[in-house]
Amino acid sequence: MIVLPDTDENEAAEVRRRVCSAASEVCMTTGTESVRLTCGTAQLRRGDTVEDLSVEADRVVLEVKQQHRDDPGDAAPVGGPDPR
Repeated sequence: MIVLPDTDENEAAEVRRRVCSAASEVCMTTGTESVRLTCGTAQLRRGDTVEDLSVEADRVVLEVKQQHRDDPGDAAPVGGPDPR
């Protein structure tokens, strides 16, 4: 989990895209396949605890993984649903 204080949803989405893209470029499995890194964003809201944020982040990542399973031809492992 990467915590980005004072970061809005658009900035967080850009960081998410850059992290996933960088991982795909530098991490290789055997042969020429890139490693797929699943990323998503979650936002801490007033009244949430760190545990709430962690649970939401896990939920988002699982949702993104399911989307990739449903559409394995999606070669761009760079996203997640909109932050909550």
